[in-house]
Formats: sequence, C-alpha cells, structure tokens
Amino acid sequence: MKTDTLGLDVANLEYISGTQEQRFYVTPPSIGAFYIETRSYSSTRIVDTYMSLYLAGADTKVGFDDDSGGNLNARISHSFSDTYDYYVLLRGYSSSTSGYCYLMFRPANEVFFAGTQDYDDQGVDRSTPLNDCKPFLQNMGYFVNVHCNLGFQEILEEASSGRKKIAGDYFVFAGHGFSNASGVVFYNGINSDGITYDELPAFANSKVVIWESCYGARNYSYNGNLVSMAYQSVVNGAMYSLGYAGEIYSNTGNVFPAKFFEALQTRSVEDAVTTATQWTIDSNWWYWTFFGQFNDDIANPILYKKGDSLKLSCGSGIYEANRKILGEKLSSNVSAKKRASAFDLKQGMFTKSGYVTNSKNVIDVPSELVIKSDSFAQNLVKNSGDEIYKFVAKTKSGDVPLAFIANTESNTVKYFQLDTQEQITASEFESLMGNPLEQ
Repeated sequence: MKTDTLGLDVANLEYISGTQEQRFYVTPPSIGAFYIETRSYSSTRIVDTYMSLYLAGADTKVGFDDDSGGNLNARISHSFSDTYDYYVLLRGYSSSTSGYCYLMFRPANEVFFAGTQDYDDQGVDRSTPLNDCKPFLQNMGYFVNVHCNLGFQEILEEASSGRKKIAGDYFVFAGHGFSNASGVVFYNGINSDGITYDELPAFANSKVVIWESCYGARNYSYNGNLVSMAYQSVVNGAMYSLGYAGEIYSNTGNVFPAKFFEALQTRSVEDAVTTATQWTIDSNWWYWTFFGQFNDDIANPILYKKGDSLKLSCGSGIYEANRKILGEKLSSNVSAKKRASAFDLKQGMFTKSGYVTNSKNVIDVPSELVIKSDSFAQNLVKNSGDEIYKFVAKTKSGDVPLAFIANTESNTVKYFQLDTQEQITASEFESLMGNPLEQ
C-alpha cells in the first residue's frame, strides 16, 4: 500500500489502479470544516473514486464518500474538533477503475481571487501578491484559489459551493482597468477580454470585493448615469467594496491586499482599509506619490458599504481636471510651482514615516545608503527658483539614490542619479521609478 502525507492547499496527482488502496495522512491545522476530495485530472476523463477517513491510532472511521453528492469525484466533508492525525484511504470505485486524479485537502470555505499575470511590457507578477493573502485567509477558515491568465468567463463559473467564483465571501481582482473606467481587463493566455460593470453578477453574500486596478472606483458616465465597479458591487449586494479612483502603482497592488487581510484578523473592514492604506503609503514614497495621480490615489482607496450613495467626487469631469494638473508624471509642460505646491501638501506623511524634510524641501536619503558624494547633490542647486528633491528609488536591482530639480521660474525639471553623479534623461528617470499600472 502506498503511504504519503497530504499538505493543505496542494493538488496531489495520484494514479488509481482498481480497488488497490492508497493511504494519506492528514493533520488539520485548526479545528473547523475541511474537505478531502478528488478532482478530475483532465476534462476528457473522470476517474470514479472512493475515499474513507479514519482517526489515526484508533483506526476509527469518521467519514466516507464515493460521488461527492452527484458525480464520480469523491469528497469527504468533515468538521474537525481537534488537530489529531487522521488518514485517508483512496481507491477506485471498482476493479475496472484506472487513471489519474488530483487529491486535495482544503478548508470547506473556498474563495477565488483573479489577476492578469502580465502580458504587457511591465513584467508585473500579480499572482504573488494574491498568494500572499493565503495565510491570513486560512486563519479565517478560507481556502484561496488564485486564478491568473484566465478569461473573465472562468471567474463567473459556479464553484462547488453553488456560488459564482467571483461572488464568494471575499474576492480580489489585481490587474488592469479600462481607461474609461467601465470595467477591468482579464487575459486568457492568448488575448485580453474584459468584464464591465453591467456584467457583474449578484454579490448577495459577499463580505468584501476589492478592485485592485486603475479606475476601479472611478465613476463612469453612461447614458447620463454615473457608476463604478466598486459602487456597482455594493449595489449588487456586497457588504463592502473598494477600488481606486485613478491610476495605482505596482507596489500598491503588491502590498495592499495582504496587508488588508492581515489587519482584518483583528479589525473592522473600515479600520483594516485604513491600516493597510497607511502601510502602503509608508512603504511607497517615490516621486509620483509626492505629486499624486488624481488626488494621490495610492493614499485614497474608495470604500463603499452596502447602502451608500455614489460618491460624486470620483470622476466625471473633476477627474480629468485633476489629472491634467497632477498626472503628467513631472513632464516639464506642467507648472513646477503647481508640482511644488502639491508636494508641500504631502510633506507631513514623509515626516510621519521618519524621513527628514527642511525648508528647501529636500528629503534626506537614508543614512544607511552610501552616496559617493552628498556635496554633488547640494551643488546642483545653482539658480534662483531651484528646488531639489532627493530620495531613493526601490528597484529590482536594489536601492538607487536619485534627485530632481524643479525650477519654479523656468518651469523646467532636471533629473540626476546620485551614486553615479550624472544627469539622466526623463525617460531614464521614469524607468528607474517604475510605471503605473494603467491599461
């Protein structure tokens, strides 16, 4: 008899040979309801399986199943009142049964998250931050199934719970949003397709729906009416939904979801959003954060609660006006004085994060980062109206000290890399800073 161990949330590929039994030990990580089940290895062949569950040591049978209530896959649902060792016996239903199947051990409460694992030129892996949420959801008794590079139809399929995958207790989408804010972009591995606000299903029992995409909470104007993905989610029944009114950035998408679910362990939804947002701000202080894309989107996810009215400040005219002023990524055709003013409004949060500011609006590079010559940065200020901003870019290759000078008289911006003591182009500067996740 084959003997092995089942881990939590792992698809184990097993070969079924007639009624020959295989033994798998399982230890529930906590008390509560869990499934032990077989799943089809391919869509063309379903193997007829039979399972039984025993308390190890006493060899007491506590459950068995042969059809999961309606098909050839077996599923044992058991509410564990302890964390003792158990074992599962797996075999084919009859002596003629043969073939492969998956064997899984998972919590009974399954939720689905979805992302686009980048098909564009940004190389952002959105499956990792979604998977980072798993430990916190497991503490809450949930199994997280992350879907990446699947079309939106897959997330509208019915799960084993009888609810649509998108409409579980929790749902997070991480990816691109349509620039007109009407929906979000899915990718099926070959081409992109999308789901728009009017295609969202009922979220009757959903606790929180998160649109971690550009424009997930921006109001979209259609036939004289305003709506957004976040707002439509609560209209369709979700208790809470949130999104961003404008562009968001890679680090926001990478850290916010997990920090939200971490905070949700001990806090209300509203407090968890506030906590995760502040953590995201404190860990993302590059130059777009200084000036904000549409009122500093990284700092302001829009949270809706069921029954809320539409927030009129999230688009339809006011959005374009703010974006024109603040959203040009420091290009020289935007008034440096307006940029400096936008920075002044946000200085406080850098102080709270421990970064020193002074009357010249210089952000000191952390002392642990060695800079070849700090005097190089100070000598850059040569003209009346020059204001220097000095900080560290977080790149895949490590920390890179940078500076830019905005001259409020000539309305020009110059960019510098401090460790190499050289002036760089605007495109080189933006490349080091990373690009927003805009579709």
